[in-house]
Amino acid sequence: MLAVVCDEHKDVLGQKLVTLQEQGKVPTGQIKFELVKTVVTDCVIGMNEDYADIELKRGVESERRLG
Repeated sequence: MLAVVCDEHKDVLGQKLVTLQEQGKVPTGQIKFELVKTVVTDCVIGMNEDYADIELKRGVESERRLG
């Protein structure tokens, strides 16, 4: 399982995962939090193909209407 969480909420999420493991709702195993490196890019410009992918392939409506 992979989750992204800030330091402020890491302990709360960890406690919740332990509870869910005890209830058998998530698989048992070691819970390990690691830092992730933030990557920023300016190459995604929101072309029509991006919105088509979001709306048509993923079934999620976007704010931009396809013509």
